[in-house]
Amino acid sequence: MSAQDIICPYKTVPDILEKRAKEMPDKTYLYFAEKEWTYKQFFEVINQTSSSLKNLGLKKGSHVGILIPNSPEFLFSWFGSMNGGLVGVTLNTLLKADELEFIINDCDTEVLITTPQYRKMLEPSWKFLTNIKHVILTGDEIPKEYPNAILLKDFIAKGDKNFSTEVNPEDHASMIYTSGTTGHPKGVILKHSNILYNSYVAPRYIDLQKDDKALCIMPLFHVNAQIASMMATMQAGASVVLEEMFKPRSFIQTLKKYKCTTFSGVPTIYNYLNEMKEAEGEDLSFIKACVCGAAPMPVEVFHTFENKFKTKIIEGYGLSEGTCVSSLNPIHGERKIGSIGLPIDGQEMTIWDNSNNPLPEGDVGEIMIKGPNMMVGYYKKEEENAKTFINGWVRTGDLGYRDKDGYYFIVGRKKEMIICGGENIYPKEIEEVLYKNEDISECAIVGIPDKTYGEVVGAFILPKAGATLSEKDIKAYLRPRVAGFKFPKIIEIVTELPKTATGKIQKNKIVEDYTGNLKLVNKIDGHVKIDYHWVYGTALAKFYNGLKSEGKIYGIRCPKCHKVQCPPKSFCGICYVECTEWVELPNTGVLETFTTVYMEFPGQPKKPPYTYGYIKIDGSNTHIYHLIDEIPEREIKVGLRVEPVWEEKEKRKGTLYDIKYFKPVG
Repeated sequence: MSAQDIICPYKTVPDILEKRAKEMPDKTYLYFAEKEWTYKQFFEVINQTSSSLKNLGLKKGSHVGILIPNSPEFLFSWFGSMNGGLVGVTLNTLLKADELEFIINDCDTEVLITTPQYRKMLEPSWKFLTNIKHVILTGDEIPKEYPNAILLKDFIAKGDKNFSTEVNPEDHASMIYTSGTTGHPKGVILKHSNILYNSYVAPRYIDLQKDDKALCIMPLFHVNAQIASMMATMQAGASVVLEEMFKPRSFIQTLKKYKCTTFSGVPTIYNYLNEMKEAEGEDLSFIKACVCGAAPMPVEVFHTFENKFKTKIIEGYGLSEGTCVSSLNPIHGERKIGSIGLPIDGQEMTIWDNSNNPLPEGDVGEIMIKGPNMMVGYYKKEEENAKTFINGWVRTGDLGYRDKDGYYFIVGRKKEMIICGGENIYPKEIEEVLYKNEDISECAIVGIPDKTYGEVVGAFILPKAGATLSEKDIKAYLRPRVAGFKFPKIIEIVTELPKTATGKIQKNKIVEDYTGNLKLVNKIDGHVKIDYHWVYGTALAKFYNGLKSEGKIYGIRCPKCHKVQCPPKSFCGICYVECTEWVELPNTGVLETFTTVYMEFPGQPKKPPYTYGYIKIDGSNTHIYHLIDEIPEREIKVGLRVEPVWEEKEKRKGTLYDIKYFKPVG
């Protein structure tokens, strides 16, 4: 079906809000923490929010920054912005202050709606956020530290429930920031027609009906939750159960309590549920569709989940630049395991070679998409827009192929393809083999720069709980299953793999931290600073041994710039020269920035709330990312002098967690 044949009954966000409120005023749209909002109640709160935002003097198309975790307040702010002819800019709540500083300044927002906790987290960067004129805070009262802030609940209460304004389908509605090849995030601009088309067509592929209830566990700052959960549910006239995040211990109980019939997740969530012993024997056959997107689903994880829970996974594909969804496996009809399915109605997809020529069935090339869900463009990035849009087609950066039945398959990111001695190697092929090993929980295959071959294959492997794996074990397992030119030269057994907020493994960070050279990762999209606590490589052997055996912290000095790295890397990330001079550092340091965690999620060190911070050990030039304890949260501040609290010697394992946490000095 062509885009011209798609007739969505709603043209804009305020249009669907108003009509749903009139058509089904008493039907519950939103469930959250034992509270409910009917379609009519929700529309009235949205109108009040829109009214109050416009009363700030904001002009049509003005940007509203939203930095709030999953909650009704996020939805009031996002829908309220779009309903008022404004643009809701949704900000990643997992970013640090310096990362948010760039985005908040880049998006030109004068209004920031956030929580007191995130306002405090932004303190180190606040003096640089010169565009912000209005700060609106969630909660029951204004903290004394921010006397000029506006309380969101009072702000909404003063608004007009009968507010209306003219909004057109081509008006800008929402903006989300996504990482780019330059390393700076880019603002993806979506218009009302993008959102209404995509959220209208996509749910038809999972047969979403008025009687259904969808569980939303994905972060609301991302298009997956915004479009596939919130807007798609509204298009169907169904209900949505909103959770703060994925809570593994209560996830299945929540599904049963509300009788949810669908949810959207990422491979990491499905893999986690597969490994949960508490979930043994659970039957989820009452769910009609478990949707998976954001990253390719390993076939082994797919089969394990369906066999264990007796339900059906619908795998799809999309990206922010395409609003959310571009393809899905049909719920009725043939599902091809490992495929991202068929293009949704109105969506064009094809495969191009490097010269922008269409490729035949079976040939691997770049997936290209075209249709009414394509973004307006990247905000203030004309050069990037020119590279991304080719005669209406949008480059996805994903490599894949199309089979004879029109189903598409992803083989990897274009910039993640490894070229070793002239041979093209697709990481997904090796990862699929590794996922069949019953002792492997997660893995990532990346290209590590090499002077002789250009790149060599690196395998970073996270074992399942209780499993004992070594490099020798992995080699023995792969040798009969993987061709010699694809065989990993580097094999690392890791304790954690870095991920995005939506569960994608961040391969650029693996390469960046393993090599210690930022210049070598330009081939992979994005660059974000992270701590170096998850990989046990050669450069860290002495560091971890010092923690375990001596209770000492060691750094390594660059012979050229003389800066000391802690944790250490084999090469200086500034000069790219080999570092061999070890330095014993004192057991004291300074807290340079911090984040307090209030929500529950898998793998947490303790029950929230708790605080993590970037600590610069005295005498070093880099940071350790670790837990801060033995101090009330309200007293934690940038510049706090801290010292480590060590694990008992006999319990140390040679990891960063041989330091239990850092506490105030004295």
